[in-house]
Amino acid sequence: MKEKKPLIIVYMDDEPDLCEIFSDYFSSEQVQVLTFSKPDEALSSIKTNPPDLIFLDYQLPGTTGDLIAHEIVKILTFPVPIYLVTGNLEVKTDFIFDKKFEKPMKSSDIQEIIDNYTQKT
Repeated sequence: MKEKKPLIIVYMDDEPDLCEIFSDYFSSEQVQVLTFSKPDEALSSIKTNPPDLIFLDYQLPGTTGDLIAHEIVKILTFPVPIYLVTGNLEVKTDFIFDKKFEKPMKSSDIQEIIDNYTQKT
């Protein structure tokens, strides 16, 4: 039987501590979490190793999650769910995210997305 490849999640946040917490909580044999605090590093990684799910903070160094989401869809050749993580759900964006999460996020909400994705694949 063919071994199933791990789910790849990109999590981008300007706060390295939050990146570490996200990775510690959701990484497993079935889930590979790649975290980034620098948008250019994340975009480079997404080009070479397209993820299955993406979580973006709104406030990023020198840019916003909104602008990065637009860059991601230009890079990828297939649609990937992109979720916005923000301290303010009222933030105005012109990108249509799959869902918005308010900080602090509930781990159960993220786990539900992971579980739903893995059940579909």
